Amino acid sequence: MLRFLIIIAAFFAAAIPFQSSQPARTVKKKVLMIGIDGFRADVLERSNTPNLHALMANGCYTTEARAGEKTVSGPGWSSVLTGVWFDKHRVPDNDFKNPNYKDYPHFFARLREARPELKLASVVDWQEIDKFILASADADFRFVFDYKNHGDENVASKSAELLTKEDPDVLFAYFADLDEAGHANGFHAAVSEYQKALQTIDAQIGTILSAMRARPGAATEDWLVIVTSDHGGTIDGNHGRDIPEHRKIPFIVSGAAAARGKMFRTVNQVDAAPTAMLHLGIIPKQSWALDGRPVGFPTLTPMRINMLFNGNAETGTPAVDYNINAQIPGWTDTGSMTLINYDAKEGFPTGAGPGSPGRGRAFFAGGKSGEASISQVMTFEDIAKEVDAGQISFQAGGFFGGFAEQRDCAWLSLTFLDETGGEIYEYSLSPVTLARRKAESEKAGIPKAQTGLWPVGSPIVNLPRRARHVRVTLHAEAGDGDNDGYADDLLFMFIKQ
Repeated sequence: MLRFLIIIAAFFAAAIPFQSSQPARTVKKKVLMIGIDGFRADVLERSNTPNLHALMANGCYTTEARAGEKTVSGPGWSSVLTGVWFDKHRVPDNDFKNPNYKDYPHFFARLREARPELKLASVVDWQEIDKFILASADADFRFVFDYKNHGDENVASKSAELLTKEDPDVLFAYFADLDEAGHANGFHAAVSEYQKALQTIDAQIGTILSAMRARPGAATEDWLVIVTSDHGGTIDGNHGRDIPEHRKIPFIVSGAAAARGKMFRTVNQVDAAPTAMLHLGIIPKQSWALDGRPVGFPTLTPMRINMLFNGNAETGTPAVDYNINAQIPGWTDTGSMTLINYDAKEGFPTGAGPGSPGRGRAFFAGGKSGEASISQVMTFEDIAKEVDAGQISFQAGGFFGGFAEQRDCAWLSLTFLDETGGEIYEYSLSPVTLARRKAESEKAGIPKAQTGLWPVGSPIVNLPRRARHVRVTLHAEAGDGDNDGYADDLLFMFIKQ
């Protein structure tokens, strides 16, 4: 939470206008969110799409953002528009049989709650978005077209019309035809029909952007443009699998308030709604239980404060066994690593056993596969001069362990990256092995190794010069059966000498 407040403080500090003797202009912050269905991430940088590339140049972007493991439109757009993962919104497919939009509604409902004066607009040509997801919210302007009948053209023209004749504060515009082209011909940059469909959508986006920039009040409006997708795909014309080609999606944040350049930090599709909220000056309530966080803004790197988001495993919905693979908010989570409740069944760690004295309700656990990992990337380019002068150090730690007398273990590794993302230095913490668990148990007067977690920490280590980003990876490895490598209360922080 503290790191989140720092991000907010940095954003608002950057938004304060220069003080002069002239009366300050009132700047109206607005959001345009563009959803492109079936947008395979690696196509973005290889496409002839001048409008998307102009957005990238006027902001920041990544081709490494992640969709959830259920890579179809229903769960994908539910996650984008609610800001929470499947385990909360409960939409696993395109049938929408048992959604939980009551507790986790379309982000328009949150905007209406926080700022009821905002004018909200939704223009889509996949009717399920309007029929199911938007039904949990309220919109001042609500248009639905049929994607099979020039739907994308209608989305572009109606969005431009709204921007010209009305005054929306938030506009969500959705395009379907790229997904249709992918199914018919293959999701791949080498498929000309897929590229042509993206180029057509790019031109339609240009129509919307032109209308946005031509608004009579454009000089006093601060538009943030967010572009993302529900899933990727493969050249076989399919999606729906839990593989990188289906889960990697592009994510663009563009406008005067956005950071610049390629985003190396961890980005997930659930980050779209919180990013829009932050630009509008809305701090999510804890009761909203969002899994996403704001991305794409300039930030200040704090000293002696834990930089890890959800390092304590408390953000998310923990399970009681490995039959459910909980999505882990804030991390790139594409394997079997999951969240488990303390005192869950089947001999998992308990709240009273060895572990962090500050532990919460849950911990990280390896899950069903023999090897599992999650990672998150943090950027600290704002302290580049201090880093290159040798003035910044780091420290890392956490609580790690395993199950009883099995050899399962978990550990943390740090990979430092230069400004281009090249790896320049790696540092790893040692796991709590079975030998240590036995020794710690014997100290406590227990003859056999206990199930639990014990502390591991690094000394203060000098940060390598030229480092601009760090990828923190939690690993878990099984010695026998399920992967019972455990971790909790992970720490990574910077120290200025």
